[in-house]
Amino acid sequence: MGRLNADSIEFKSPPDRANGFTSTEVQAAIEEALALAKLVSRGAVMCGFDGSAGVGRWLEFFTNNPSNLNPLIIPEPSELISLSLSASTNSTGTVTLFNNGVESTTISLSGNRKARVKGLSIAYIDLDEISLKVTSGTINRPTLAICIRTV
Repeated sequence: MGRLNADSIEFKSPPDRANGFTSTEVQAAIEEALALAKLVSRGAVMCGFDGSAGVGRWLEFFTNNPSNLNPLIIPEPSELISLSLSASTNSTGTVTLFNNGVESTTISLSGNRKARVKGLSIAYIDLDEISLKVTSGTINRPTLAICIRTV
């Protein structure tokens, strides 16, 4: 049997496996799957502070290591896609994310315990540094999740 060309082989998803693909040949389905895979978050990076975090408090990726002194180092081209923030009690305050020491984006609580910001598209390159600081209010035991995907 000779070699087959993937873009000449029909791609048809069985009705019992409705996968949402729009491709009609194998090569297009492979490329569609790759594009969809790139949209998936690689995972969340967590940081926080085990106390009452007021204005000027740097959050920590590791206990007793403020993120301004020990930032998260980006290992490869990536994109920040969402943030979530929680507190142990209803709190009002803002956390600002810094990229290489420059303010990038914020997330706020307004008298509640949780918030999220989604639909972000903030690009990072190798060795960019992320740090986070409470820039308004007071947040009780803040925990912040940073969802990053590679590009």
